[in-house]
Amino acid sequence: EKTFLVLEVSSYQLEAQETFHPHVGLVLNVTPDHLARHKTMANYARMKGRLFMNCTRQDAAILNKEDPWCRKIGRGCKAKVIWFPQPKILSLAKHIQLPGEHNLQNAMAAVLAAKAAGIKESDLKKGLKTFPGVPHRIQFIREVRGVRYINDSKGTNVDSTLVALKAATRPTLLILGGEHKGSPYTPLIPLIRKKVFEILTIGEAAPIVAKDLKGPVPIISCGDMKGAVRYASQ
Repeated sequence: EKTFLVLEVSSYQLEAQETFHPHVGLVLNVTPDHLARHKTMANYARMKGRLFMNCTRQDAAILNKEDPWCRKIGRGCKAKVIWFPQPKILSLAKHIQLPGEHNLQNAMAAVLAAKAAGIKESDLKKGLKTFPGVPHRIQFIREVRGVRYINDSKGTNVDSTLVALKAATRPTLLILGGEHKGSPYTPLIPLIRKKVFEILTIGEAAPIVAKDLKGPVPIISCGDMKGAVRYASQ
C-alpha cells in the first residue's frame, strides 16, 4: 500500500491502452517527435492526453501551462489539473543542482508530483539538493586537457537539442545526426551562431543536417559516433 510505482509511458503505449489509471500523471511538454507514426502534432498530443483517460477528480494531472498542447490536454482532462510554473513551486525547485532552464521546469513538475503523492517539503528540498541527474541527459562524463565531454544522447529531436545548447556554457563542438525524425534543423541556427564552433555529423540524418545548417559554422562529416568523438578530441 505504501509503495509508489513510477513509470515513463510512451505515446506508443498510450495509443493502445484502455485501462491504465495513474493517480498522478505528468505531461511536461509536447514537441515534434514520432510524427512518422502519429502523422500530426494534434494526433500526437491526443495520444499523450490518453494518459488521463481513466482518471477522476481524485487524481492529479500536472501540466505545463506555457505549452499550448498541454493547455489543450488540460481542457479535456478528467483529473484535477495542477499547472506549472508557479512562483511558490519555483522557489522550491531552485534547490536543484543541475544546469539549465529545462531542469528548473523538470524540478517544478517533480515537486508537484511528489506533493500530490504526500511527500514532505523537507524531503523534497533534500532530494533536489542531492539529485545528480540521469545518464544521457546533458550528462558530464569527464574533462580531458581542458575539454569537457557531455553525453546528451537522449536529445533525440530538435527541441531537446535546443535545450542542451541553451545550457552550454563553453564554445561547443556539436555532434548531430542519427535517425531523422522529420523536423527541420533550422531552428538550431540562432543558438549555433552563439555557442557552436563546429558541427560533426553522423548517421542517416547527416546530409539533411548539413543541408539545413549550411552557413553559420563548418560542418564535418564523421560517419559514426566513434569517428565524431575521435575528431572532437583532436
